[in-house]
Amino acid sequence: MTPDIERELRLRTLAGVSERRNRPMRYIIFAGALLLIACVFTAVSVSGAREARARLERQADQHAEVIRLVNEIETIRTAGRRTDLAERYPPEPGLLGKLESIHQRLGLDNAPTLTESRPTPLRLDSPFRARSVRARLSDLPLSQAMLWINEAQTSIPGLRVSSVDFRPTPQGWIVEVNLTRWELQS
Repeated sequence: MTPDIERELRLRTLAGVSERRNRPMRYIIFAGALLLIACVFTAVSVSGAREARARLERQADQHAEVIRLVNEIETIRTAGRRTDLAERYPPEPGLLGKLESIHQRLGLDNAPTLTESRPTPLRLDSPFRARSVRARLSDLPLSQAMLWINEAQTSIPGLRVSSVDFRPTPQGWIVEVNLTRWELQS
């Protein structure tokens, strides 16, 4: 080997070493890892913020419902002082009969199955009690079931829907409705 070739090889080797030193590979890897960690942290933070927002919305809905119920109770208390409670919340002795007759009035195919639970007082010293009726509408189109629920609330003063459960069947829908009516104890 000649000295020129030897010197050229040595210069090429030194140039390669120098070039590798000038490439900040570890800085690039560090910056990439830092970017990846930041992306993961951002994704976790966004997910947590969405969950917190959903919890906040649920709490706001519950708060609005509680405020509505408190206002309704205050209205009842105020009305009790101003008007005759027997006029405002009279007992409904024919409640089940009225509910049973609704399907005939509307011309629905199937009659509802009605079950009344034992009336519960608001408090031991309260003159009010809640009458609860569970109505099961079987194998009806959903529109007819909703029509029955609307007619029940419209035709019986003070009747409220406390819950509704819908289940599809091959023949239509099974709709279970819990209805509640507050009235004076007799």
